[in-house]
Amino acid sequence: MANEPKQLVDARAALSEAEADLGNAQMLNRFKHGIDLLADVIFGDYDEIHKNIANRLVTSYRSRVVEKAKAILSEADSQDLDSLAHWGKIMETFTDAGFDDEPELTSCKRQMFDKWGLRLLATLKPWEIEMLRKELLQRK
Repeated sequence: MANEPKQLVDARAALSEAEADLGNAQMLNRFKHGIDLLADVIFGDYDEIHKNIANRLVTSYRSRVVEKAKAILSEADSQDLDSLAHWGKIMETFTDAGFDDEPELTSCKRQMFDKWGLRLLATLKPWEIEMLRKELLQRK
């Protein structure tokens, strides 16, 4: 078996580090870096065995993120807006890297955005809502 490419080794390290504290916004860039490295392997000129390993890693991390996001959604009313936005960005990482073919991730991402939007609207004052309404009407 050929040695693993540096991208695969670095992706594992980045994702492992990020996963240890993925709720921390500072880990988002580390997580993105790891997913991007896996995309480089999957879509690049690498041995099939390495592409398969990278695909399994993407699938594994995507499943973990979806499960965590579902738990957050079940408590969305008690989550702060920053946390909801952060987990939306984590899920968006897969889409940005070209892994947007998972219906469960897409559904979860939409639900997170919807919850965030509803929670945000609940914090606005009536005059702020009126300004938004006018802005939306002007754009039509």
